[in-house]
Amino acid sequence: LLGVQILDISGYWQDPDYYKELYPGIIIPDHIKYGFYVNVVDKGGVAEKAKVQVGDIILEFNNVEIRYSYQVRAELGKFLIGSGQVAEIKVYRNGEVITLYCEF
Repeated sequence: LLGVQILDISGYWQDPDYYKELYPGIIIPDHIKYGFYVNVVDKGGVAEKAKVQVGDIILEFNNVEIRYSYQVRAELGKFLIGSGQVAEIKVYRNGEVITLYCEF
């Protein structure tokens, strides 16, 4: 629905060497302990239109701190494609947290 492929940050911290081998170039700052690293943004998807980029770390979606994948699914379930509803996404990018808005 959002149009991204993500990696769980908590999983990364359990075995960073594995993730670095599997996903060369992945960089997770030491102080980021939760959220989801965006490794693919689908063309034409909601996330692309909201300007989500590969390498962003999604920290909040729809004002909910995202620590578990079920939270993302639960929040996405509140939106219908084509409804015009807008959700706020807070992402960590280039050393700062920024707010993006995606329209469904």
